[in-house]
Amino acid sequence: MMARTIALVLAAAMTASADYLYFSHDDGHIAVRDLISAKSSSSDMDDIFTGTGSIADLVIKMDTGLIYWTDESTRSIMRAKLDGSDVTTILDGDGHPYGLVIDSKKNMLYWTCHENDAVFRADIDTLSSSNKEQVASITQPHGLELDSDRQLIYIAGHDDGIIYTYSIADNQISELMTGMLEPRMLCVSSNGAKLYVTEGSGTVKYIYFDDVTNGATTIIDSIASPNGILVADDYVYVSDDQANFIYQVAESELPITATANSILIESTTPRAIALYSEDISPVESPSLEANEKLSSFVPSFRTVTFLIGVASIAVGSVIAVFRVGQAIQQQQKEQYTDIA
Repeated sequence: MMARTIALVLAAAMTASADYLYFSHDDGHIAVRDLISAKSSSSDMDDIFTGTGSIADLVIKMDTGLIYWTDESTRSIMRAKLDGSDVTTILDGDGHPYGLVIDSKKNMLYWTCHENDAVFRADIDTLSSSNKEQVASITQPHGLELDSDRQLIYIAGHDDGIIYTYSIADNQISELMTGMLEPRMLCVSSNGAKLYVTEGSGTVKYIYFDDVTNGATTIIDSIASPNGILVADDYVYVSDDQANFIYQVAESELPITATANSILIESTTPRAIALYSEDISPVESPSLEANEKLSSFVPSFRTVTFLIGVASIAVGSVIAVFRVGQAIQQQQKEQYTDIA
């Protein structure tokens, strides 16, 4: 019984998770890098897709383990598995798709379109030119961000400098913030209180949802061309497709000026970024894929140490319970001897 319990504890400990950063680079390539293992070089990565296009945005559907991206050159939306296999074009030559977001609860894909100055949506499993639905009319919209708690989608109006909100509940469009400078991509903060926005002016700003009247505040500056942005484990990741960096900054350190110490990855024209997290996805992780491209993903010393620590604590608890049981049995024997 005790051996079986320890085995179960060890199995549970080995389910500790990791995060993986997917990003576009060299215009048409997609690479992946884990965010937990120690790296010797800021250029370490594994290419999973090498195309000749120009990727604008990418997003991962956690429950299916599929990655979607827009290609400006081919004016298409494409899809593949996390290891880069089974590449499929799901929308071809239709407008000029740019920003992407997925509402997994309703199984809907939303995308911005430069050619039509619009935001469209369609069922992600049956997406086609004939079944798409326009939900907003905005001049040159760029990035999209889903706020599941508020049931809103935030839209970056690049040319008019406005951040819009689209209500999933009632299909209404409204303005959240005006006066932005070429807003590009968006991301909700870890605590859900703020919206991060990258600007073509070279800064990253935030908007407090509860205090929009005070405008947007600069939190990261000295970035040549900030583009993609996301938050993971209280860190902000920002791509700079002109300086060829992806920065990593702790939210607790904001505001900050981007320096060499903030550089996580060096790569040519990194633009779109997305996160795959084992914490929130039931599909098999990239670290367990058979694809040789991802064979470099191995547990770091920190991960192994953590797992051993968790297992040790759990095993110690089992041993303690076992000893308590032995003590109770001994006490019962002594009481029976006294009665006899």
